Amino acid sequence: MIRITQFVVLLFVFSLTVLLSQQSLAVGFSKGNTFEITELNGTMFLFCPQNPDFPSGPNQQFVNCREDLWTPGATDYFVGPAGVKADSVTLVAVRQDGSRREKVADYDSAKGRTEKRINLAISTLTQRPLLKVGSNQVSYVMKSGATVVATGEFTAEVKTLPSRQCQTSSVWAPSAFDCQNPTFMCNRYFEDQNYCQ
Repeated sequence: MIRITQFVVLLFVFSLTVLLSQQSLAVGFSKGNTFEITELNGTMFLFCPQNPDFPSGPNQQFVNCREDLWTPGATDYFVGPAGVKADSVTLVAVRQDGSRREKVADYDSAKGRTEKRINLAISTLTQRPLLKVGSNQVSYVMKSGATVVATGEFTAEVKTLPSRQCQTSSVWAPSAFDCQNPTFMCNRYFEDQNYCQ
């Protein structure tokens, strides 16, 4: 009788451990919690259509391009614990350097993830990334209305890989506007170069 009871207790503890580990594995970003950054560098000859507002302007430019390539991606969905009914989630990342960043997003319980992708890496005048290089401790608070329905944390690792150099290439801009904003054309240049592979 004692052996059967001990067996039942052990089986229960084992099942609970497996269930909790499965839930903890599921929580985080949909493509995983490990990211790699590769710095891409290259030079392009940008050929531009004539701008009617500046007819004497140059129709070609020599542009140095640089971009950080995030693998598997610079944005991703947050996936919460299975079965949680929530309509919002707050993510707070404490980066390895001690800085903090918070993101609030709508949550789709039917899909078990945020409605939109979270900005993990993009830094512009209007956007700030959630993560930085190193170990990021990310805590989450999920709510249904004003009621907290789930909390927890996970670690997101961001590693840097050796930089890559692309070959010099020519790129034709579709419009004069694109020549005034060559960053967009750098993105196309790296795509055409298969990200310096």
